Amino acid sequence: MTATTPRAATALGGQHCDGGGLGEAWAAVFAATPREHFIPERAWVDEADGDQMDCVALDRATEPERWLCAVRSDRVIVTQFDDGATTWPQVGRRPSCSCSMPSLVAGMLDALDVRDGCNVLEIGTGTGWNAALLARRLGEDLVTTIEVDPTLAEAARAALDSTSPAPRVITADGAAGWAPNAPYDRVIVTAAVKLGRVPYAWVHQARPGAVILAPIKTDLCTGPLVRFTVSDDGTATGSVVPPRVGFMELREQRTPDTDVSHRRWDAPLDLPLSFTPD
Repeated sequence: MTATTPRAATALGGQHCDGGGLGEAWAAVFAATPREHFIPERAWVDEADGDQMDCVALDRATEPERWLCAVRSDRVIVTQFDDGATTWPQVGRRPSCSCSMPSLVAGMLDALDVRDGCNVLEIGTGTGWNAALLARRLGEDLVTTIEVDPTLAEAARAALDSTSPAPRVITADGAAGWAPNAPYDRVIVTAAVKLGRVPYAWVHQARPGAVILAPIKTDLCTGPLVRFTVSDDGTATGSVVPPRVGFMELREQRTPDTDVSHRRWDAPLDLPLSFTPD
């Protein structure tokens, strides 16, 4: 596993900020908002170096140094599988919540390009770490974060409430945005959205000139991170920006997860096929 030592890891956030070109303001925010505060005692670390995940169980109670080393590394920490149906230490089929690599978090915040006074909507609270970073940078009254999963929302709310500042956590479907706190200057999405299906609510609830940052995908593969700019006429146009990303899908747009592990390549079909000549 590639990881920093606990002593060296104290500067992890600042190092990744510098690498992403975020400057001193964001470096100070990362340093003051430790990632470990938002990670459950039991979780999984993705130890893969390629595109396929290789998740290994972590337990803070029995292996505190290993847990801290993993959490302070530049790796994905998975905090939920299969919407909670798979319990730790088992590894499920579909990760449904994670805390992204710190370098990716820093890169996305750089691409979001927040300014003092920006009113920000985050789609997908997850662990709450990203919302905490935004709230510390902008102030808690200027950050609204939405989580569709009630269990995740409650855990993030508890973690955020014990820190300062603490943004609003809304338990709702993020695809609908959150009109009560609109209009927004920035919308950041931490779930992949299908090509051609970016929810219009995000555009409708944004000011002209606002930025919407969202990972785009197709049914077959993860696509790029796209930075949209909202126009005066209620439309938005976007262009691809770094960094390279891979996110879980917006829940209302999930590709069906069909288990075919029990099927053989040479097994007979359950139903006969018929063909009609042209």
